[in-house]
Amino acid sequence: FEDGYGDLQEGSADTADELTSAINYAYNHDVIVIAAAGNEKTDHYSYPACNNHVIGVGALAQNSGTTAAGFSNFNKSTDTATGNHNVDIAAPGYVYASNQGGTQQKPTYTDYCDTQGTSFSSPIVAGAACLYKEKFPNATPDDFEEALYNSAVDIGNKGWDTKFGYGRLDVGTLMAGDIAV
Repeated sequence: FEDGYGDLQEGSADTADELTSAINYAYNHDVIVIAAAGNEKTDHYSYPACNNHVIGVGALAQNSGTTAAGFSNFNKSTDTATGNHNVDIAAPGYVYASNQGGTQQKPTYTDYCDTQGTSFSSPIVAGAACLYKEKFPNATPDDFEEALYNSAVDIGNKGWDTKFGYGRLDVGTLMAGDIAV
């Protein structure tokens, strides 16, 4: 398919099926699976984010808690909250990362660069999952999903929507006030 930038994206139509058994195995062993929604600015399914039992994470725009990043994939308008979709929740998509420098023999980690992507959004949600599992070690992936979605800040259209899924991650509410935000 052609993505939102006019670039051709290729892949196997069987990707969902190939990942399903691994994801189901993890889910059945109480593993919370979180994946980046993708950075192609498209509603085409992005695997594994759109698989069942996976929390797909979209990115928020730089310096915004209410705007989707222009690069972030989104959900098809025909999807519902219970169907396959790329974005279940949104988190910051712009971060400062260590700039290792390309040609140095021994890179220094004193320089930082601004970078972006849903690959930076999804670890933020994974960190929230770790905090949640620390507090509730017997919680299932379903327990976490329910708490995550119920604690999200609803942005965009009311309820589940195509840009933000259930809304913006709110770690403070998710942890019932245990985390100062």
